[in-house]
Amino acid sequence: MKRKALFNWILKDCLVFLVCAVYYFILYTLKQSCLIIWIFGIKCPACGMTRALLSLLEGDVLSYLSYNFMALPTLVAVYLNFHITSKSRKIVNTYTSVVAICVALRYIILHFGGLL
Repeated sequence: MKRKALFNWILKDCLVFLVCAVYYFILYTLKQSCLIIWIFGIKCPACGMTRALLSLLEGDVLSYLSYNFMALPTLVAVYLNFHITSKSRKIVNTYTSVVAICVALRYIILHFGGLL
């Protein structure tokens, strides 16, 4: 990998980390667990993903599955989209589309399943 490409790769990762750190600092300052629930009063399709990933890091797979089992595939899709290359564009876009559909289906089934 060329030096400039490696620098861009690392810079993107640092920027994503910085945005996440600022987001969690805001949540911590406001003493909130989620801005979407706080502002709109509803759960979003990503609800539980942070708790799920933290549970997975702790080795608690059952909690990961109960919070939001789409957290890891979503994290991978976001990461791949930040580092997409022209050669992998079709594969990454297909993977991201499948993950987005699965997240949407999970949300619809969990929150509107009783209404169907």
